[in-house]
Amino acid sequence: MTTPLSKEPRRFAPLKEGIENPGGAPKLKGIVFDVDGTLCIQQNYMFGQMRSALNITKSTDILDHCHSLPPTECEEALEKIRAIERAAMVHQEAQPGLVPLMTYLESKNIPKGICTRNFETPVNHLLGKFLEGKTFSPIVTREF
Repeated sequence: MTTPLSKEPRRFAPLKEGIENPGGAPKLKGIVFDVDGTLCIQQNYMFGQMRSALNITKSTDILDHCHSLPPTECEEALEKIRAIERAAMVHQEAQPGLVPLMTYLESKNIPKGICTRNFETPVNHLLGKFLEGKTFSPIVTREF
């Protein structure tokens, strides 16, 4: 069996009915997806814009920096980040094969969730634009 720190891929039981499961691989119980670079094409340019808006270096974590500020300044910094994300969400592109994959997972009753450092609006935009009617639960954003 693969351990969590193993560099070997984790194997799961086949999803297709009638296929043997030699070795007793565990059944897939669900999948948690990130947003940027996973469900949609990565928009790396946003990080430079965010760091520029906050006047921080590339080595500084954006959200850690925001949360290190006094409450009023923190909220102002987070609003700058949200404004950049709102502008970028208009240009979101789905990963190739996204809809067929989600349709397949739903046909196999595989639960899907989202865990992201984005705020809620761009996540909802992605779901409404590309994955309308698809179920994701839970959806954990940075407001968590």
